[in-house]
Amino acid sequence: MNHQSNFGATWTNILSSDTIQEARIGIGLREVAWTITDDPNTPVVRMSGGTGLTFTILGNAGAFPIIRNQRDNQLVYNISTARWTNQTWKVGVDLRRSDLNDRAENFNRGFWSFAATCQGVNYGTAVAAFWAGCVNSFTKSFGPAYLQNRLTEENAYVQDDWRARDNLVLNLGLRYENVSPPKERNNLIDYGFGSSSYFDPRLGFAYTPDWDRNRFLRALTGGNGQFSIRGGFGIFHGRVFQSVFSQGGASIRYNPPNAATIAQSSTNLSDPLNGFVFVPGQVTTRVSATFADPNLKMPEARQWNLTFERQAFWNSRFRASYIGTIGKGLLQYKWSNVPVAPAAPGTAGATWVVASDWQCAGTGQVINGSRIATTTACPNAVPIAANEVSLRVPRTDERRPDARFSDVRIVSNLAQSWYHAAQFEWETGEYHGFTGRASYTFGKALDTGAETTDQGVGDVGVFPQRPGTEQYAKGYSRFDIRHRFTMAAAYSLPWLKNRNDLVGSALGGWTVATVVRLATGTPFTIVDGGAPDVLFLGATMKPNRPICVDQRYCSGSITSPSDNGSVPASAFRHAVYGDTLESFIGRNSYRADGSQAVDLGLYKTFGLPRGLAFMLRLDCFNVFNQVRWWIPNNDINAPATFGTVTQTAYGATNSGGTAPTPLSAPRTFQLGFRLMY
Repeated sequence: MNHQSNFGATWTNILSSDTIQEARIGIGLREVAWTITDDPNTPVVRMSGGTGLTFTILGNAGAFPIIRNQRDNQLVYNISTARWTNQTWKVGVDLRRSDLNDRAENFNRGFWSFAATCQGVNYGTAVAAFWAGCVNSFTKSFGPAYLQNRLTEENAYVQDDWRARDNLVLNLGLRYENVSPPKERNNLIDYGFGSSSYFDPRLGFAYTPDWDRNRFLRALTGGNGQFSIRGGFGIFHGRVFQSVFSQGGASIRYNPPNAATIAQSSTNLSDPLNGFVFVPGQVTTRVSATFADPNLKMPEARQWNLTFERQAFWNSRFRASYIGTIGKGLLQYKWSNVPVAPAAPGTAGATWVVASDWQCAGTGQVINGSRIATTTACPNAVPIAANEVSLRVPRTDERRPDARFSDVRIVSNLAQSWYHAAQFEWETGEYHGFTGRASYTFGKALDTGAETTDQGVGDVGVFPQRPGTEQYAKGYSRFDIRHRFTMAAAYSLPWLKNRNDLVGSALGGWTVATVVRLATGTPFTIVDGGAPDVLFLGATMKPNRPICVDQRYCSGSITSPSDNGSVPASAFRHAVYGDTLESFIGRNSYRADGSQAVDLGLYKTFGLPRGLAFMLRLDCFNVFNQVRWWIPNNDINAPATFGTVTQTAYGATNSGGTAPTPLSAPRTFQLGFRLMY
């Protein structure tokens, strides 16, 4: 369910012939509900690994039900004056308050995860582990699912539009923002960070040079009034949305002492927590947690541009622009309470050391009451000392600095981004019935993680972010498109256009239009779904990238089924102990297929009595039925399918969830009618 309603009112007052003031008030109401149709207590179950019956999720997602009721209030006051001959001043304030009452769970109903291997025993299938009553992982949260958040901010600005010369206009502005952290009405949680205040400058100029006295410059610019230079610079601050603090598996509302998220393995199928009763303030077991950095600030963007524009033939104009953006302090989870790194095997005096047999040490031993079973990779018993770690006995929690917590995520200003682009545009006014616009952009986008929480293909989730690893997370942005060309044109057909009889009315005056879009593909990362935790960071923080052993395949592209098999899985290997962060393949070093599409339209407007008009339009999208292929199978742990393209972009996104709308749909015809009055 999604209901929205808005109300706005504006008051304008003319103070004098050159000064105007206005006030605006706005109220927005939003109600969103993702509820569970069946029993609200339906558990969440996953079965994975082995053969036979497997599924990702049985039952509704652990964050459901999600119910949000939000009221946004805004009061704006502006006053502007042109009292001075060459200047226009504007001053204003913008006050906002939001009430967000929401319910968001985090496996409050319990999440049972079954796997073929459970507590060191290989049952063959997840279903067999289920029948044996072994829960590989059980997660349940306790705490305030329903919160009443209050958010406020105060903003003010001043702007001067100054015509310094007849051919030079300067735009000088400054904006002040003060953003308060969210507060829970009943103090059920503390978000743990303070207010943010900023002074953001906004600068711009427009210059029409008079270079007629120089022949070369006159020829280049077309003469006085035919050429202009524009530019601008601004600093902008975004907002930290409430959803950042309420992600599935990472929610501040489920932190101790008023809440807790418990995760453990169990052989008690009906009660995996063995009678545990949560009492606020008395958490006696190790829990995961999510906190906000005490110094958390609003994310910042610094944007600038420089444009050269020249008037040309056919009432057209050319534009050449440089566009740049730097993102500073972008939101991203930072891992904390990271296990202490063990020293190399044989290091004397170290608290923790890696066992000589870093893969199998501990096999056949009883560790914390459970025997570590033999496996195909580790068929023999191997002793392990009390201060040693291995892949079989990682002792992850024992090595954490804070014994109260397991994984700890910190919402922080950790990420950065860079975007630079050159853009060339041609645009024409009407010329003998033709209008058109073409644009080409050559750009490059880099970042150290494009999403706060996303763990998708190519995102930073496949390589953990924490202080000291920023350079290894840096790579092409998930949305980076190196080349993009777009053209839109329309032509009014001249035939029978000027006839006023029935034939001219029916067959004359039609317009044909087209849109052409060409773009190179976006990047993705080669991953390793079976990556061992060779850095001994814990399962959630291990680098899930492989090692590239053949330099010819450390970067490249796989764009269609014709490329299947062109990048062999043998070009990569699983990481081993001793590999460093520099050893792993780069993030987003491969590219998928781009998009190519041509759309065509034919339309005509018919006049009707009493000022009415009727438009008839026939459109064909993707005229040549171009296929855009989806991201290839990129996991080297599945060598049989690695590097193969098996579905189209439309097939992957048509079912929803992967993209807001389906990408690159097949050829589609559309007949439309419009009545204008």
